[in-house]
Amino acid sequence: MKQPNNYETTQAADGTGGSKLTTGGKVCIITGAYESVAKKSGMPMLVIEFDIAEGEEKGYYKDLYDKFGGEWRGVYRQLTQDVDGNCSPFFKGVITSIEESNDRYKFDFNERTLIGKRFGGVFGEEEYLARDGQVKSSVKLMFFRTVEAIRKGDFKVPVKKMVIQPKGGAMPSGGFTDIKPEDIPF
Repeated sequence: MKQPNNYETTQAADGTGGSKLTTGGKVCIITGAYESVAKKSGMPMLVIEFDIAEGEEKGYYKDLYDKFGGEWRGVYRQLTQDVDGNCSPFFKGVITSIEESNDRYKFDFNERTLIGKRFGGVFGEEEYLARDGQVKSSVKLMFFRTVEAIRKGDFKVPVKKMVIQPKGGAMPSGGFTDIKPEDIPF
């Protein structure tokens, strides 16, 4: 193996030095937007790339990108229609939140016009099964709200989404399993 350039002067990263994004409401800004299709269903979706626009975590995703490169990590994907081809109410909620957060903005179905627009984001924690088999967690954008709702504190942080490991069995593909009503402890 050839030694990479600047190996001797490069600071080692062990995963403990970075700060983890916190849960809660944040004012965000759209840095990219494009139309795509869902891998499994082939259904159309809007992909929104974003960053934190205000507060202590401002520029969080840009900082991650600058430090580690790779893909932009502030990404939200939303199907635009349901299985019958009708508008998804969640897509309509995303667009409405963006429109109401930006004076005189009306979405004209040109996704490029979304770039630079602000929105309120509600972030929650979600567990996932890592490649090494360990359960880890990350904080992700879960819901769109208006900027005003975030600033007023008019939102609820979602309950942490947990990976459920079946008793005595292997973890199912994808890490999540269906919960039966009798398995719920409350």
